[in-house]
Amino acid sequence: MTTNPAMPSRNSFWKAMLLTVIAASIVGVLQATSGKSAEAAGYATGYFAGPPIFAGLAVGVWAKLAKSHWTWLSYIWRFVAGTIAVFVLALMGEVLGDSMAMARITDAEKQHLVIRGAEAQHSDFGFTVPLPSADFQLSPEMQKQANAEFENRSVAAGNYAWVLRDSKRGEVVIVMVTKGAGNSRAALQGLGRGLNVGAGKTGGRVLEDTMEWSPAAHEYRFAIMAQSMYLRARCLSSMTTGTSSYILCVETVSADPNGLDEARAGVRLASWK
Repeated sequence: MTTNPAMPSRNSFWKAMLLTVIAASIVGVLQATSGKSAEAAGYATGYFAGPPIFAGLAVGVWAKLAKSHWTWLSYIWRFVAGTIAVFVLALMGEVLGDSMAMARITDAEKQHLVIRGAEAQHSDFGFTVPLPSADFQLSPEMQKQANAEFENRSVAAGNYAWVLRDSKRGEVVIVMVTKGAGNSRAALQGLGRGLNVGAGKTGGRVLEDTMEWSPAAHEYRFAIMAQSMYLRARCLSSMTTGTSSYILCVETVSADPNGLDEARAGVRLASWK
């Protein structure tokens, strides 16, 4: 007599939701006891609770799609990584909206990032981002949540982010384009301000904050450590002018302090030879 093997239990979507409720509750309590007016506290609660809500939804979907079993630690560090990434993108978008004029990213351009082996390539903007392995793939649910923050800040027309993740290692690579802002030192400085503001509001410790503007390089590098996760960014300004110019930012989130270094260091822009 044969028996069917027991089916492995699937990961729970509701564990991610529990983390979301805890994070949102902490935000609510902190704002309620901050001494702010009811209107200001309500606005701040919605502002700071947004990223963990988006991250929780993304992690919940991610958990259901994952084939391997997740421990509570697996949920927690993915939730923390997603929250930090979405929150910093939101702050960048807010600062960008006040600091530069941008061109509109078309629907076709949003669709033209492709993964070929261990590289992410964009035919319209002409950049290539190396990936540590072919396991990194676009994450539609995390990408939707990241770009929803740009919509909320009314800067979605000129900014777009693609989110790639390795479901095995849980690491995240975010590729963000700000169109029409390339070859502008002020625009690159604006990105730097956005990252710094985001770092301050996450309570993260700044590890790197460097800008180089010379004939050889238009580049900004930034890194923070928050909740034992490392967020690092490298932003490059294209050499071209006009609406075809852009700034490319490659942000990585990993529990490894040197994780995903190759993704940032190996970025190639068609306008830089």
